[in-house]
Amino acid sequence: AEVEGVAREIRRLVADEDYRYRDVAGLLRNGESYFDGMRTLFTEYNIPHFIDEKRPMSHHPLVECIRSALEIISGHWRYDAVFRCVKPELLYPLDVRKEAMREEMDEFENYCLAYGVQGKRWTSEDSCLYRRYRSLDVASEMITDSEREMEEKINRLRDVVRTPVIRMQKRLKRAGTVMQMCEAVYLFLEELDVPKKLEALRIRAEESGDFLFATDHEQVWEEVMSLLDTFVEMLGEEKMSLSM
Repeated sequence: AEVEGVAREIRRLVADEDYRYRDVAGLLRNGESYFDGMRTLFTEYNIPHFIDEKRPMSHHPLVECIRSALEIISGHWRYDAVFRCVKPELLYPLDVRKEAMREEMDEFENYCLAYGVQGKRWTSEDSCLYRRYRSLDVASEMITDSEREMEEKINRLRDVVRTPVIRMQKRLKRAGTVMQMCEAVYLFLEELDVPKKLEALRIRAEESGDFLFATDHEQVWEEVMSLLDTFVEMLGEEKMSLSM
């Protein structure tokens, strides 16, 4: 009832007293118990709103991308870790059409399952092979144009996934201190243009009225950088290596 009364008052201020929604703010003590109800009612009343609540970032796409990329390396390129890293879509090139890339990645994931692509097959320089009808001697078979086209797509997508992770893997292998490991993670993110991708996600969330996720996308980069800085400040010269 309290929240609904607030929603009605906001609508009245905008309709009758020439306020704009951006002019209205509310302060709550222990507001967590109201947040869900506020979101529901403000949406029903068509009130644009933003709730400034602190949310854990552990499930943000950026955090999942970092976590799964490190798991790929420490776990010797297991299938599940690889495609958890793909799912947040931060490995995708910056200028790619996400819908088209998503469809291609689904197709590529099916290929990896069918052909057992994991472990050294990700890091090998040998190209992936594709035949519509498989036999024991795939390499010596005649290849059709459609199969060649599929092979090219498969190897292009494999490079999209593996290239940035392999670069980080090599840096982590050379790293001997916490500072060097943090630098490897930072370069992994910078080379993926993650700040630009997060900004694009923020803008898209704002345009769709999802201000909570827009704030998450804005804050997560700062939080990850702050965490890396803290590791460097506290443990920078400590000897450490990632088990690979």
